[in-house]
Amino acid sequence: MKKLFFGTLLLILSLKIIGQDTLYFANGKCSAIGKRDKNEKKTGEWKTFYLKGTLRSTEHYLNGLRQGEWKHYFQSGQLSESGSYENDQREGEWRKYFGE
Repeated sequence: MKKLFFGTLLLILSLKIIGQDTLYFANGKCSAIGKRDKNEKKTGEWKTFYLKGTLRSTEHYLNGLRQGEWKHYFQSGQLSESGSYENDQREGEWRKYFGE
């Protein structure tokens, strides 16, 4: 019985360390999806969406700070901007695309 209890407790604690987070618009559609660490800070890849459901951006975080590649899209799905962050600061070359 003790093994079952501690096994269950360990599973619950490990699920809390990195948890999937999904945010919604008032209409019930997904506005953002990503993961949070044990301190509730954004971590890894996050995706944001326009109200109609098309991809708005892909973003990367580390300890709640912007880190790595970021891409933003027009509502049509065409790439509008891309670049990288390092320690929450824009780094290197950023490209803007014109479309729509």
